[in-house]
Amino acid sequence: MEKKQFTIRILLAVIVVSILGGIGLWIGFRWQSKTQETRKLDEILTEVDYALSLGYTLRAGDLLSVAADQAYGERNHLRILKRVYQIGKLAGDIESLEIYAKSALTKLPGSLAIKQAYAYAALRSAHYVEALDVLGGMSKSVPLQHLWAEANVVMGNTIRSSDHLQPNLRQLIS
Repeated sequence: MEKKQFTIRILLAVIVVSILGGIGLWIGFRWQSKTQETRKLDEILTEVDYALSLGYTLRAGDLLSVAADQAYGERNHLRILKRVYQIGKLAGDIESLEIYAKSALTKLPGSLAIKQAYAYAALRSAHYVEALDVLGGMSKSVPLQHLWAEANVVMGNTIRSSDHLQPNLRQLIS
């Protein structure tokens, strides 16, 4: 009887060790694939920077569309949006920033920085309703207050005294 219990315990220990080993392998492969994706994204962004330095905005835009498909996480999306903004300034086209920011926002709907980038791009593209939709339910931090006030002023909306704005911003729009 004791020998049978000992055998069962050994068998259970082997099963537990096998499961833990499998989990360890899975984590290792997952980490390796994320590292490779980041490396690929870094290489693409380096190539984008080089193309921008030469003034090849079309080439940089093509590379950014590939990078946007591979991006994950707020940091990587913001890195892409920064370069899209640079291309937009060079080409005089801010709507591409709005498109990329909207795409990033669908992937990361809780990102305050991406919401801010989208609202900025929507305002500069004269899409005021979209900007207000994004800014409407957000807390009014200082940069967001300015974007929110700008959208409301351009649309001709009245800003109520119950809207909590900085005093200098309230004076500016009065």
